Amino acid sequence: MKKKLIAILLAAIMVLSLAACSSGDNDSQTDDDGTSQTGENDGPQGDENTDAKTFAVFNYNSTNAAANPIFEGMIEVIEENGDNWLYFSADNTEANILQVFDEIVARDDIDAIVWPNINDTLLLDSIERADEKGITCATMDIRLEDDETTRRVISQTLDDNYQGGYDCADAILTEIESRGETPQVIYMTYRGNNACRDRSDGYDDAMAEHPDAVLLYEGDITTMTDIASTTEDLLQRYPECNAIFCVADSTCVSVLAGCKAQDREDILLCTQDGGTDVQSYILNGDVYVAACQPLYEMGKNVVESVYKEWNGGEDTYWYNYEIPLIFQDNVQETIDQFESFEYKFLK
Repeated sequence: MKKKLIAILLAAIMVLSLAACSSGDNDSQTDDDGTSQTGENDGPQGDENTDAKTFAVFNYNSTNAAANPIFEGMIEVIEENGDNWLYFSADNTEANILQVFDEIVARDDIDAIVWPNINDTLLLDSIERADEKGITCATMDIRLEDDETTRRVISQTLDDNYQGGYDCADAILTEIESRGETPQVIYMTYRGNNACRDRSDGYDDAMAEHPDAVLLYEGDITTMTDIASTTEDLLQRYPECNAIFCVADSTCVSVLAGCKAQDREDILLCTQDGGTDVQSYILNGDVYVAACQPLYEMGKNVVESVYKEWNGGEDTYWYNYEIPLIFQDNVQETIDQFESFEYKFLK
């Protein structure tokens, strides 16, 4: 049974399923390399409203289902305003992200581009070209190296990654100490982009508030060819480990597989994002806590900021959201919310 569970976990990590296109009477289009897709939906009033605007909703990673609530929120606001949307996706490689984004900018039917950001600098030149064409751009999640004077994007919607990292780490450290044990911690993290760096800084400060806690090892996930196998190796090297801080959900799923392979169900795991990848593991107790990004609400806010810009409303550049923690006793509410979404852009 245990081997079967491990196999399921590892399979979940490796399965890649391209997101389908949004529906309507329009046919989906796929680039020759099969890595980008577009689809169209005219919205509830698109046929009657000759003044309707068109949004490009861009997903840089079509295989990351955990991000789908972002696009649910974005499309909901667009349709509420009677406008049109086109959904585009890339394959999470820099070359394809740039290719698809530049294809969007080159079109003549796009009034706004909204997307969760992937990199603090990757899209700056493309965004500048969009701005020169009069396309309104708004983004979220990872801070773009833009500023209020450059204003190549009209807004950035962020969450408090630092506080999420701190709160997750503090919850685990407090739990271990309440058992009369000393926290012996491994980080599985990445400090190469500002969101992950903020989360890791939160870990650091939580550890400092628990002076008896021991950091056994910090691993950079971008240097690991197989996170599950690396986790196994680390647990053999550090059998005293009783907690692992994971910088993202996909990392946590891989770490969990490594823990189970070593019969280490005693290790407390935390993660940031709190998406569909880990919610079931939190519910059954495999993952102790997650900082759950309010992705749906953030997605809605990105589009709402565009309408504020167009309507001459409040001129706000930064929007910041708190990140709640989800544990076994409250994760069901989040699961129910995610399952209630239509995800029409995938149909």
